[in-house]
Amino acid sequence: MEAEKMRKIQKGRKVLLCALESYPGASPGSYLALSSCLYVIPDIHFEIVDVEPYLIKGRNAAGTRGRLRSHNRSVHAETDKEVLLQFIKENPLGLLITGQNSAQVDFLQCTHVPCVLDLPEEYGGTEPRIRAHIAKQNPQVKAMIEAVDEKPPNVLELDNDVLVLFNGKHDHYVTPKYYTETKPSTGKVVPTWNYSAVQVYGKLSLYYDSKTPEAGAFLAQQVHDLSQHTETTIMGYTGGEKPQPWTVSEAPESYTDLLKRNIVGIEVKITKIEGKFKMSQEMRPGDREGVAQGFAKMGTETGTAISELVKERAELSDLKKNAVKASQ
Repeated sequence: MEAEKMRKIQKGRKVLLCALESYPGASPGSYLALSSCLYVIPDIHFEIVDVEPYLIKGRNAAGTRGRLRSHNRSVHAETDKEVLLQFIKENPLGLLITGQNSAQVDFLQCTHVPCVLDLPEEYGGTEPRIRAHIAKQNPQVKAMIEAVDEKPPNVLELDNDVLVLFNGKHDHYVTPKYYTETKPSTGKVVPTWNYSAVQVYGKLSLYYDSKTPEAGAFLAQQVHDLSQHTETTIMGYTGGEKPQPWTVSEAPESYTDLLKRNIVGIEVKITKIEGKFKMSQEMRPGDREGVAQGFAKMGTETGTAISELVKERAELSDLKKNAVKASQ
């Protein structure tokens, strides 16, 4: 591998390595590496054979194959579905990952997409769903279309599950210096990274042709709802004493119609949702206090936010442990 490519990899803050074991057409022993995703696997060794933005191709010694998987320790896991869904609403930029056999593009494709989350009671469904849109010329869309012999119906439904990753607003490196209980006594501490994330699996429907009634209505509703959500929730433009939110109707209709002809609608019915808040809650009480104080002293928005999350997650972790002890 070229030295420059290796240096770029080493500079990355976080890398997710996912084995591919069951997707049809996956190269034996290939791995996917994503630069800002859910789980960090620091001690995995494999032969890197190619590097692209957001993608490292390689193989391990055993040459095994498998589906995208990631490790979620129970001490870090968040199982409250309402908390996970609220997390998506507050952090709507997802990373859509698909695996489709294609003669034109790579089997694995990923795209960052801002999403709208709909609860079942909001649209008459049985499970929550995610809505988004991406460019029609995106290679990920080309692979989806190719899956149905390039003859898309009004709504294309993929056979394989898709994965969407959502990262929290704040993450940061944790220095061992913050472990004020364990470091002075044994020195048995190492650096880590604190972060939060949610991943969802589901079935994807693709609304391809904006000229059809189904796709046209879906895209019109989706871009309206996405703009409203991001303007009011992300920007805080709610009117009154605050600025009025921007609306799609402010742009010329001919212009938005042109744009809609060049995008496709994405709908993912959620079949599985998992979440993780890795905020030092597995550490000893003194170490957790040291981490909280260390981040608070940074004097930054991220430092303050992580300090509060460390204290919040420590309290929740202790409550869970006490509940388990009480039930025994």
